[in-house]
Amino acid sequence: MVTKEQVQSERDICGSTALSRFGAHLNFALYRKPVFSPRIESMSIRLLVGIAAVAGVSVCGLLSTLISYKMVDQVNGKLPRDAQFSLIGWHFPKSWRLYREYRKLFPDGQLLLQVLLLLGLMVGCVIIAAWAIGFFGR
Repeated sequence: MVTKEQVQSERDICGSTALSRFGAHLNFALYRKPVFSPRIESMSIRLLVGIAAVAGVSVCGLLSTLISYKMVDQVNGKLPRDAQFSLIGWHFPKSWRLYREYRKLFPDGQLLLQVLLLLGLMVGCVIIAAWAIGFFGR
């Protein structure tokens, strides 16, 4: 049985009987200070943004490669055997020649636009990842 003095002492400590015993403990948990400093929390956010940006670079690179292979298949289907593109040994002049041939053979084709948009998005993700690791400084 709880005595009148125990209730009064709890009221003096907690401010009311509603906050006594377990209630005081729960309310204390609501008003605790954060465990990490704001700098560490912002670093965690930057780290997550950096990881997402690196994942974006990987996904955009993979998708642009797959679309480029589809473009090669379409262009090779319309070119003579000696002028077809090989799937290995890619470099900038060869890619540029593929893009020219694709534009010439498929003037309304959307694959080139998709590849260029993915490459632009990939460059944007690289810039975001560089910011996230602190490449540009503060």
